[in-house]
Amino acid sequence: MPNAAWKEHAYPLRRITIQLQGTRRSELTDIINQLDEVKTKLLERFTSGLHHDDDFGYQFVVSDSEQESGAALSAALRIRSLQIFAVPGK
Repeated sequence: MPNAAWKEHAYPLRRITIQLQGTRRSELTDIINQLDEVKTKLLERFTSGLHHDDDFGYQFVVSDSEQESGAALSAALRIRSLQIFAVPGK
């Protein structure tokens, strides 16, 4: 648990949530290339964005949070990683 001095220094935490999507036939490199598009938008100071053609695309949002980063973020990342690293056809 962060102490009061650290909270004063670091909070609110800045979070960037990015979701990428492709079909089962999408090349992994094409899905990953969407990160470059998101990076460009973030560097242009966009705080949210969405681009898709129904089944291939991305969305992102930059937000501030007073929540502690520890357990809640770890749990969210575990859930996301299970979705990302799911074995096709299983």
